[in-house]
Amino acid sequence: MAEARSDLTQRREALGLTKTNLARLLEVNRATVHRWESGESTPRPEMRSPLARALQLTMQELDQILRCDGDPAKSTVKSSLPAPMVGTVERKEEVDIQVDRREFITGLVATGVSAALPFDSRDAGQSVRALQAAVGRTVRLEQRSQYAALSALLPGVITEAKHTIAATSGLLRQEATRHLVMAQVVKAFIQVKLDQPADAQATATDALMAAQAINDPVLVATVLRCLAETYMRGGTYDLAADLAIEGAGHIARHRALDPQALAVQGAALLTAASACARNGERQSAFELLDAAQRCADGLRHDHIGSVMFGPTNVAIHRVAFEVELDDPIEALRQAEQTKMPSNPAMAERHARYLLDVARAQAQLTRGADAVSTMLEAESIAAEEIRTHRHSRTVLAGLLDSRQGGVSMELRPLAQRCGALIGA
Repeated sequence: MAEARSDLTQRREALGLTKTNLARLLEVNRATVHRWESGESTPRPEMRSPLARALQLTMQELDQILRCDGDPAKSTVKSSLPAPMVGTVERKEEVDIQVDRREFITGLVATGVSAALPFDSRDAGQSVRALQAAVGRTVRLEQRSQYAALSALLPGVITEAKHTIAATSGLLRQEATRHLVMAQVVKAFIQVKLDQPADAQATATDALMAAQAINDPVLVATVLRCLAETYMRGGTYDLAADLAIEGAGHIARHRALDPQALAVQGAALLTAASACARNGERQSAFELLDAAQRCADGLRHDHIGSVMFGPTNVAIHRVAFEVELDDPIEALRQAEQTKMPSNPAMAERHARYLLDVARAQAQLTRGADAVSTMLEAESIAAEEIRTHRHSRTVLAGLLDSRQGGVSMELRPLAQRCGALIGA
């Protein structure tokens, strides 16, 4: 009979992780984690490095646990393990453990990655510059909601980034790591859009480890905001708000003052505000929105870079928050005061803004107006509207209530957005 690996189980629990949590981080089934801990199987070689990172262990410490656990006479591992970065919690197998969120954040930020083998070549600088250009393309495709092209490009870019990191050293390796992190951020945001929050959380956690390893405060804040978005999509609004606030605070503590840093800080505050709005916390949402407005005032114009933020973003979030908080009249009043720039780089934001306007119109039983607004949004960023869950919700509601019956475009639009199932 297999010997249970009690040290492995206790290490996981000390970090405040359930089997389900750990499985999601490693992109495996919960049953796989159970078999590792029960001694029924052993992690494959390619899984050991991610498992060590998740458990905040060195590879040597993990190997000792896997080799010695189950035999109390041989096991000397437990006393020599580093203290976990979050507090010890009681064992709960079937439900998520409520850990202290601030400790969890600290643990994520403090976790590093093992170094790759240093290697330099005459073409290293050229490779890093080519990688920078490729990652820039993925960012622009994501901002313009060109998801089909992005899905074809992104896997190769991430693979190339990892190869470049392995083939460089020093400053060039740090720069290549920055580009890998941004590509992973793009990947996580796409997974969020595809309603894959667990996968997105794993991707963002890997990115956070890499960002922390090169000690780049703006990059760390960027990833914390991304990680917050993944938890918000999963419905864990409190943790999402805390992660985003930690991202904004990370920049403040490191006194990063350039426009990119201010844009990241403002975007993180908007994410925190969004999490509060979705959680029904009106006062907190608008306090955070006002803080984001101060960042936007400092920029004075829309910052369009790897993170997009500025006065326009704050304005369109005011519309979105009123929709989330069930005040469609105020949402449409705010929309009347919002002027969207005709910039292709802001296509995704423009389309999302119009989708929120359509949601407000639908709430007021103005079905024909909602259909017209969504058609305008589709003309700006078709893939964004056709793949967004709110599009399907609005259109399914219109079909069910027949609000949009006066519009001949309703059913064709619903079909393009995948909202005709069961209609």
